[in-house]
Amino acid sequence: MQRSIYCLHIIHTFDSSPPPSFSFFQILIKYHQHSQLTHTHTHTHTYLINTKIHRSVAEIVIFKVRFEMVAQEFTVDLDKPLVFQVGHLGEAYQEWVHQPIVSKEGPRFFKSDFWEFLTLNRWYSIPIIWLPVVCWYTAKAFKMGQSPPQIAIILVFGIFIWSLMEYTLHRFLFHIKTKSYWGNTAHYLLHGCHHKHPQDGLRLVFPPTATAILLVPLWKILNLLSTPTVAPALFAGILLGYVMYDCTHYYLHNGQPRNEISKSLKKYHLNHHFRIQTKGFGITSSLWDSVFGTLPQTKSHEKERKQ
Repeated sequence: MQRSIYCLHIIHTFDSSPPPSFSFFQILIKYHQHSQLTHTHTHTHTYLINTKIHRSVAEIVIFKVRFEMVAQEFTVDLDKPLVFQVGHLGEAYQEWVHQPIVSKEGPRFFKSDFWEFLTLNRWYSIPIIWLPVVCWYTAKAFKMGQSPPQIAIILVFGIFIWSLMEYTLHRFLFHIKTKSYWGNTAHYLLHGCHHKHPQDGLRLVFPPTATAILLVPLWKILNLLSTPTVAPALFAGILLGYVMYDCTHYYLHNGQPRNEISKSLKKYHLNHHFRIQTKGFGITSSLWDSVFGTLPQTKSHEKERKQ
């Protein structure tokens, strides 16, 4: 809802006192329909009307109409299902979604229990579901004539390809800027919910149903770009990279690292969530951030630069 306040100011000049006939003038204002505004905007329209008021004396009446469009900002109710609320935030969505709520209890997404169930996933469902698929495609590559050393090389290459996909998807798709209703809604479902509730343990891994749908075009693309004997092992390598990514991602949010490598990764990723969200898009490593210039600076380096 928005409220419009119309203030009419009349400035008139006469070379003598205003004629009685002036009171009979009908003031016509053309109303313009404005789209819903997120912030307060002021539109000023000036109308110049030449009228012959008294004898041959030309008078100029300036109608200055000031439209102040005051929009009531939308407020998200965290006690109600969120998915179909966030779209109403408009341009304010980007600021809202990047103000994290640190709680292991996540919000409700949908009113429907069925759709809500599909958004909830235990982290261990990822290796349970997808590692057998990795093994099946690896065995398929072996049956088609690939030797174990060859399969091992292709698997490693597939993991390498996934690391680039991980970075690219995170940077250019998961952090796309949206402001329309459906754009905000889709972004919230895809990645915005994770930035708003980064510790929600039931939504830290990608839903298996969605993964299965995306694997179909991936398999077809790999068959087009590689040979029939290479495609299965390459597919298995990319899928294995995904499993490693999702399990690592969960651990970085809810695990307690004990060695320097895992501690460094956790610090690196939480830095992306709570300090500088426009850099540090790598999850399993900072390799591609280094390559493409999105490696965030350390606090000590920033202090040195400011001095």
